[in-house]
Amino acid sequence: MFHVKHLSCGVHAHTMFHVKHQTDRDEARERVLRGAEQLGVPLSEAQAETMCGHLQAVLEANERLNLTAVRTLDEGIGRHVLDSLAAVPMLESCPAGEFVDLGSGAGFPGIPLCVASGREAVLAESIRKKAAFLSEIAERLAPRITVAAVRSEELALTRPCAFAAVVARAVAPLATLVELAAPLLAADGRLIALKGPDVEGEVERSLPAAAVCGLVLYAVEQVSVPEVHGSRTLVSFLRVGDPEVKLPRRPGMAAKRPLG
Repeated sequence: MFHVKHLSCGVHAHTMFHVKHQTDRDEARERVLRGAEQLGVPLSEAQAETMCGHLQAVLEANERLNLTAVRTLDEGIGRHVLDSLAAVPMLESCPAGEFVDLGSGAGFPGIPLCVASGREAVLAESIRKKAAFLSEIAERLAPRITVAAVRSEELALTRPCAFAAVVARAVAPLATLVELAAPLLAADGRLIALKGPDVEGEVERSLPAAAVCGLVLYAVEQVSVPEVHGSRTLVSFLRVGDPEVKLPRRPGMAAKRPLG
């Protein structure tokens, strides 16, 4: 009996390890579904599972690639997945067509936005190790995504005016982003920038550059993201005309010497 009990305990412990892992994943999926519903973004269980799979892959690759300061699935649901999903309603109001995520890094917000919206997407990431990781994730989880291991200025040379939307999260100030986005946007396309709560000054400083680039401020919306303290501000610019200068400029110029 002792021998049988010993074996039973061993199997039980092994099973419990997997049950706990699966339970954590199930809870994560449910939290994504609840949070998305609060944001007005309907998701299927399969879509939520894909987003959790992406987040888990990011956490597993994090030590070698330094993708995020987040270290746990629990923390990443709010700070990455739900934060990215906050931009879905604004993206869905853009013209039909492909979007590009500038400086995609770990794939936020691009992968959740692609999965939730069903749009085709390009993740632009100039750091090749990160781009390689994104390619692996896209092949496995999100086939509607392609990865471009280039800077945005280089992408604009090969795919000018190709995108219905440009999205960017924690990449650069708005005065830089409007210049980077302008040559990528199709007519009536929009830049969607995910920013923190206090953006008034940054928006004001971006307006001269936007005017030079053929963009106008379209919307500024504050969104409360479930499981995240403080609000997220979504800032959108609309392409209304052609730039007054030749774009793109040389890589790095938009950050070093903003227009306007």
